[in-house]
Amino acid sequence: MLIKTQFVPSGELQVDANTYSIHEFTALENALDLAGIQAIFYQLPADYANRESRRYTVPSNQVTLLEAVLEGTFQSNGQFVPRAGTGNKYACREITLRGSGSGCEDLVAPNDSVAQVKCALIARTNNWFGGVPNMGICP
Repeated sequence: MLIKTQFVPSGELQVDANTYSIHEFTALENALDLAGIQAIFYQLPADYANRESRRYTVPSNQVTLLEAVLEGTFQSNGQFVPRAGTGNKYACREITLRGSGSGCEDLVAPNDSVAQVKCALIARTNNWFGGVPNMGICP
């Protein structure tokens, strides 16, 4: 999954998610639910790789709730910066159009849904096609 985030002039955070797997959308919706944010989305056109695309919107007064769940901060340009978290260790592995890539970043998350979202945000920061978290650490 890949997640692109940006703030709009109203202060809302647009969360655009691209994936081939409905389960990854469910992970994002679970993370939003943990933050107490209603997971309403708009279907977007498929991306260049034909991944299903959805836009979720986080109200400006709830962005800090999502940051608390994800254990990180959204900068003014929308980029997510993770901070030291609590929970399980995951290796966020790069996904390319052809399969696994060489990139890998360690992250910590309280559950698999939060790990999936953090990894998808890391993928965007690193300009990867996508990211998949696996329990453990990077080699």
